[in-house]
Amino acid sequence: MPNSDKMLWPYPNKDTDPWFDIFESMVTAMDSSGYSAREDRSIIWSGGGDVTWDAGSNTLTWPLPFVAFSMIAGFKLTIPAGSVTIADGEVLYVTLTRSPTTNVSIGVVPATSVPNTNEAMAVAVRTGTTVYFRWGSKIETGETLNLFAVSGGGNSDVYEREATFGVPLGSSTDEATLGRIIVFGSVVGLSAELTRPVTTGTVTVNLKVNGITKMTVQLSLTNTTFIQATAAPGVVPIASGDQVSIQVVASSYSNADSLDSGLTVNVLIGSGITIPPSGIPDASDSTEGITRLSVAPVLPSSPIAVGNNDPRLSENRRIVYTVTQPADGTDFFVTITPTMSSPNYIVLHTLATVSVHVTVSVPLAGRAVGQFNVKTNAALGNGDTIYFHVVGI
Repeated sequence: MPNSDKMLWPYPNKDTDPWFDIFESMVTAMDSSGYSAREDRSIIWSGGGDVTWDAGSNTLTWPLPFVAFSMIAGFKLTIPAGSVTIADGEVLYVTLTRSPTTNVSIGVVPATSVPNTNEAMAVAVRTGTTVYFRWGSKIETGETLNLFAVSGGGNSDVYEREATFGVPLGSSTDEATLGRIIVFGSVVGLSAELTRPVTTGTVTVNLKVNGITKMTVQLSLTNTTFIQATAAPGVVPIASGDQVSIQVVASSYSNADSLDSGLTVNVLIGSGITIPPSGIPDASDSTEGITRLSVAPVLPSSPIAVGNNDPRLSENRRIVYTVTQPADGTDFFVTITPTMSSPNYIVLHTLATVSVHVTVSVPLAGRAVGQFNVKTNAALGNGDTIYFHVVGI
């Protein structure tokens, strides 16, 4: 029984008899391949958290699960949190469960090529020190990126969902769903527009997430000169799988023409954008928030702040010491504030003002995290200044 060159579909020989079984196998193979292509086009990816990539160790790490949402089947295929080693030129692929009937877990595999099967889907490819993902993201070595956020490969997008209602005169309540969210993000805007202005009563529009009202816009008698209203500025975080709906409540509603009026509700959703409802605060010594770097970043598209435990940094203390005679004499202690994390440090010093030639030394013995001992070969004058620079080693 021959097979096609690329897709390996079976087909009957010219003179095969009986030929129907082989023909049926060919049609089934073509149907499976066609379905796979259709499902691949409809799969939406999300998750992963802050992904890190180190080309030196060939390691790609993701702290949260990746989720592939099968729109046709309505179920999730999840790659658990973890890491994988990928060499230059290799690809990462997953073996999908086609037309799943429940949520399933799948694995990711590095290889030199993707298997020629209906279930295999390429996820990423490494070229040099860069990893490129199928949804358009890329990550450079040394970076930590959320692949679906504003700072992570430019995958964020703001899109609009719309619902239309007929608002009868008088009082009524109506509700419609906008569907489930398939990526994490935030609702960033809510507006409502009536075909005729309100003359009496009110029309209230409530945005709900999983049945809980999060944003509200109201059209009332004050809207006699226009027919559109926008909710107060705000941000509503939403997660993958959240149900978003619109509720319309009319109270003693009437309009200039005494006719039922149509209502259009627009919802702006930012995918990959997660902002606290109160907005991002300025950073302080007790609050995480917006800050400014001390120097321009090497890579403007991905600025990196350095942690206080970064091995590239050393612990430093700068101390200005003023001599007060006669208490100092030729042997005295200097206090380190705040204290060092370890007594393993060196002390550099400069004499700023001295009345006579004096040699200053700081012995290794006796250095503590909170102070060090200073010796001189002569008494310093009252008011003399010494600059000390304490550097951890």
